[in-house]
Amino acid sequence: LVEMMDRWNFFRSVLSNVEMTLAKTDLDIAGYYVDTLVPTELHHLFHALRAEYELTVPEIQILSGEHVLRGAQPPRRRALELRDQARDARSARGQPANGEGASGVNRRKVRERPG
Repeated sequence: LVEMMDRWNFFRSVLSNVEMTLAKTDLDIAGYYVDTLVPTELHHLFHALRAEYELTVPEIQILSGEHVLRGAQPPRRRALELRDQARDARSARGQPANGEGASGVNRRKVRERPG
């Protein structure tokens, strides 16, 4: 893989896109939606996805030679920080935030829409 990274621009480009996607991924938000909206018998799919994410990040870091995903470096990091601030502001207003659920994130009771 390292040789492919060094010699093949296409491969380097694909891995760069994967790295950026991983940096943008927020599994806490995804977990909240899984806990809230997905039937319990399907939660194992999210657990498999989280496990693959945890395996993939270190491999990408090894190939890129970076300790932090490049997507988490400026200026991308700033964009992600702004996203997190907006999410935290929604949480402070009582909108859904993180919590303890089947996926390992906090859950809040979802309000039912009037009928």
